[in-house]
Amino acid sequence: MTAGPGDEKAAGGPGRGHRRASHADRERVIAALKAAFIQGRLTKDEFDSRVGRALGSRTYAELAALTADIPAGVTGPLARNALQAGIRPRHRRRAQRIAGSLAALAVIVATVSVAALSHRPAIVPAPRPAGAIMYVAASNGMTPVMTGTNTAGKPIRIGAIPTAIAITPDGKTAYIADEHPATVTPVATVTGTPGKAINIGGFPWAIAITPDGRTAYTVDIPAYGRGPTRVIPVATATNTPGKPIKISDIVGLSAAIAITPDGTTAYVVTGARRGTTVTPVATATGTPGTPINIGGGFPQATAIAITPDGKTAYIATSAYIAGRCAGCAVGTVIPVATTTGASGKPINIGRVPKGISIAP
Repeated sequence: MTAGPGDEKAAGGPGRGHRRASHADRERVIAALKAAFIQGRLTKDEFDSRVGRALGSRTYAELAALTADIPAGVTGPLARNALQAGIRPRHRRRAQRIAGSLAALAVIVATVSVAALSHRPAIVPAPRPAGAIMYVAASNGMTPVMTGTNTAGKPIRIGAIPTAIAITPDGKTAYIADEHPATVTPVATVTGTPGKAINIGGFPWAIAITPDGRTAYTVDIPAYGRGPTRVIPVATATNTPGKPIKISDIVGLSAAIAITPDGTTAYVVTGARRGTTVTPVATATGTPGTPINIGGGFPQATAIAITPDGKTAYIATSAYIAGRCAGCAVGTVIPVATTTGASGKPINIGRVPKGISIAP
């Protein structure tokens, strides 16, 4: 059994700093460098150089050199102390002198995505190891937040009215849907650099990414009721939109989307004056199935989440109660069996639910 960075003392023996590092060791150091960069402890050039060295490092000593001048309390023991715990002083001093320059991109080790808006916040957590980064999309841009210290970084400018955010499973790219100017913008999470905006059309309202990270699906509500509600698939490898998938000719007032854990089906929720419907879409063919009507009246679909086993989708909705309490709203969560399309008994939540998440 090969000892990891945290096991160096237990392993014993000379030359521990020259033991081979694993992918997990490199990822922990990259997470620490990201934290230091967001907090202003590293310049952009320094960050790029050190990330490049981390990806090319082969031993604990090489990794330790990359965080030797960063306070341990900032990056955490996993990223610095554990890597240096068993390295001999002379090896550590030598490692600190071998800083070079090599630009490269890195993978975010742990990411939590949050879309925070003044009128409809939605939270999509992805629990990961210590040092996670939370991204918040708001009118001032996409802001990275270090969850370990709750420190906000510099906002990354995107569009004017962001509505949703989703991050690829490898953590490299965040996709932000924006009502104005009706685009989806990819942002490289390591550098904070926005890519070319992808034109969607009407009002991009919700976005979800397949588990394999190959496709980002954006729900597009027609602007001012002109045209059908659609889903636009975007190939993440090239950031090119595919053929739109028509969901409904009914004018949508709100929408949400979630993809099953196996990636085979996207469930699109649309709220309209005639009620709320859930439409399954086969991701392999882009073919929509029969819409499932889960509510009448004047509901608003606010969020959807699917259980880890893929058997049940939970849809959060709200609807104004006419004649009983003007201006008041009732909120429900409705379970839908994905195999049969049958909706279960609504769960009364109260007021207006804005987000939903299921623990793994």
